[in-house]
Amino acid sequence: MTKAEGLEARFRAPFIDSDGNAYLYVSTDRIIKRWSRRLKPTISVIPLTGDLLHAAGPRTALFSGASGTWEAAGAAVPTVEGPAMARHNGTYYLMYSGGGWRGSYGMGYAISSSPVSGFVKQPRRLLVETSAVLGPGGGDGRGFACTAVRKSPRAGTDISRVV
Repeated sequence: MTKAEGLEARFRAPFIDSDGNAYLYVSTDRIIKRWSRRLKPTISVIPLTGDLLHAAGPRTALFSGASGTWEAAGAAVPTVEGPAMARHNGTYYLMYSGGGWRGSYGMGYAISSSPVSGFVKQPRRLLVETSAVLGPGGGDGRGFACTAVRKSPRAGTDISRVV
């Protein structure tokens, strides 16, 4: 995706399902129309061809940040970004980061029976910011690993780790 297509893609996460189908999960930030730019952070999926280099179909938006939720805390607009997909016992878990990265950042997840639609956000976050952990987020989709990769000046120590 390029700015010419009307979107700015920020984070990308490939996923190959057990049936061999491949997907690219992306987070987009801004919708660009003519001379205006509007923030609307959204997580989307793009099916990939077998060579993993080309889109096999169009981008499908899965969900955007929601007002009145933790995704809106400390952010100019409700934020969702940094997708990571995992499948466990037939359920798809789409992990993502959200909220304001300067004080309310965290990591949530949505579940579905399909890798391309029907995701339902879960109210419980996987990681939350505390006085000792600043800006937790990110994921790799392997064994539900999540990383907190920011140094907290309040804690005075580097807290980068896999949990």
